[in-house]
Amino acid sequence: MPERLRHSVERNSEESIAKAAIKFNVNPKTIIKWKNREDTKDLPMGPKKIKSTVLSESEEEASVHSRG
Repeated sequence: MPERLRHSVERNSEESIAKAAIKFNVNPKTIIKWKNREDTKDLPMGPKKIKSTVLSESEEEASVHSRG
């Protein structure tokens, strides 16, 4: 969801969770998550641990050896 919607939810914190969910067409659990966040920035959506695209020496040797 756009940052401005989350900011609006924070500003109208007195509004009930159910009413805010209907207003923004999201699940009430989403409103609760937004209200519990420290800021309105989007959280990263990618993998938590990035896999390396570089082969180790042993992996490279095995690859070269298997190619013939």
